[in-house]
Amino acid sequence: MNDLIRNILLEAIRYPRPSSIQEVCLPIWNQPFFYKIDQARALTISYNPTDKGARTNYPDLIERYIRDGNITAEEIFDLLYNFKKENYWRKYFDLLFNTLGISNENIAHMDMSFYPYRTFNDYLNHKNIDDTYKFLKQVVEMLSGQLEYIFIDGANNKDIVDIFVKDYSIINKTSLPINSGKEHLLYIYKHHTRNTWLIYYACFLYGQTRPSEYYVKKLADHIKSIISPSEKNKMKLCPKCELNPINDDEDLCEVCKNATHSSVKQNNSSQRARPFVQYNEDFIFICELTRCRDKIGYRAYNSENENVGIVFMTDDKRLSSYGDCELSFYPKYENRYGKYHRFTINGGKLKWDVLCARLRKNSKYKCHID
Repeated sequence: MNDLIRNILLEAIRYPRPSSIQEVCLPIWNQPFFYKIDQARALTISYNPTDKGARTNYPDLIERYIRDGNITAEEIFDLLYNFKKENYWRKYFDLLFNTLGISNENIAHMDMSFYPYRTFNDYLNHKNIDDTYKFLKQVVEMLSGQLEYIFIDGANNKDIVDIFVKDYSIINKTSLPINSGKEHLLYIYKHHTRNTWLIYYACFLYGQTRPSEYYVKKLADHIKSIISPSEKNKMKLCPKCELNPINDDEDLCEVCKNATHSSVKQNNSSQRARPFVQYNEDFIFICELTRCRDKIGYRAYNSENENVGIVFMTDDKRLSSYGDCELSFYPKYENRYGKYHRFTINGGKLKWDVLCARLRKNSKYKCHID
């Protein structure tokens, strides 16, 4: 066991609770982690722990803690390190990561806060004075050399992603079901410098959401297809424009094959009224995620080196442009550019996954917007 990690987690177990937080906590100790954290290749994160697992599996310790508090931080650490897994909470996480090649002993769990709040609203009401997420960040940093996956689930847990996302680039965004019901958003991010994937799924992956093994495996298969594409699906960039993806056995993309026609299309398109961008212009996209309006994307700079907005992925699956890049402009630039622009480059669309790949490689991408 790494002594530094152990000492950080022992400090977390002993960490005092402000009186206003103590009043809304369940009668159980701080729980900063579960399972063999030092062996983790996959880490699940939620908002705060409950007492249900401990009450089921360690009732005598709970009673002793309530009666006289006579339980040491070392005892709690050992209990959490060897915590008994319950199917209700962990079955589908194990199935997901097993499908991704991670064994059960290499899957651990932490929470945004290790205080055992009675309700989610209690957690929300005390976030402004709860600083315990600093322990989570410390441990994740210390595990950075071995962590392959960070998985965050739950419709209300998107804000947990925010404490990590500055170090990641979004690679894929889609919607997938957890059972035969509705689809839920799935975001897949890649760390800028490490081989760690950050995954957010907007639905809890346990009991009450009634997950299906079939759909959990499909979820895992989709993740696997993004992080480890098969040889038969291997793509490359068109060698002429170095922009559009083509199959490995193709020579040129359709845009370059029809280059003689594209100039005609450009001339015709230049004569049409443009509702947003008023003229052709060079743009630079920078590998820095930020927010514009209700969208998250990479910073977009115009030819005058002004950060005028962001480039993001069109995420409406009803549109034929789903998966293409789109611009969103800050309000101060609306008169010049409008609010949004689904642009083309040399008459062709820029795919979001292509842009992400180029930004991961070069950190910025310059192009001429039609």
